[in-house]
Amino acid sequence: MRDALVEAETAMFLAYQERADYAAAQSDPMRATGVYLAGHASDRGIYQQEGEGDEELRDRVFTVPDVVSPHAILGATNAILAPYTDKEAKLFESVTDRLFLGDGTTEWHSFLTDGTADLDPQYQDRRYELRDGAGPGGAWVFDDADGRYFVLRVPDISGITDALGYAYSGAQDPDDDAGLFMGDGSDVDGSSAGFLYQGSSDALSIYQAIANTVERIRGHGVRWLLIVDPKL
Repeated sequence: MRDALVEAETAMFLAYQERADYAAAQSDPMRATGVYLAGHASDRGIYQQEGEGDEELRDRVFTVPDVVSPHAILGATNAILAPYTDKEAKLFESVTDRLFLGDGTTEWHSFLTDGTADLDPQYQDRRYELRDGAGPGGAWVFDDADGRYFVLRVPDISGITDALGYAYSGAQDPDDDAGLFMGDGSDVDGSSAGFLYQGSSDALSIYQAIANTVERIRGHGVRWLLIVDPKL
């Protein structure tokens, strides 16, 4: 009887030790996995993207981002957009890139358009043609002359939730059924018919991920605006 009690208590303590070790690991973002790691990330304003593995997410949790630099902001934004579009974001600053009116004798010009053309002003000192990701894409006015304010223009990706048919090269998982399948008409139950697959991400969640990322890396006291610009 004594041996049985000792054996039972030993098994109980071993189970407790195993579960305590598991709980401790999942409480540590360095070791957490799955939903626990995603929870640690969300506490920091970082959200797991579709298809992103644990180690990639962990890298983002512990990566110290560059701050303030427009180049860093554009880089982080474009990294989020990359899986969904080959278009890239643009950024401009309110004080230096707004609409300025001249008396007709100046060498610089700003352009008013119908809102469908992406046309930067001709401000020679701003060098839009040499600065990737820079440019307001039109004439902008603001209600104050204060600095420390930028506008981040991102492309319209609302179409990612459209139903689409995906054609693959054959290198994907053979059990993956998210493709476009065509039958020869002989399959009477319709299981080989063509169908459309709808992506699992929505545009709003991608825009929110961009907003969360920029909030983490912008400078203290810097104001900013995210705008979805169909001209991009």
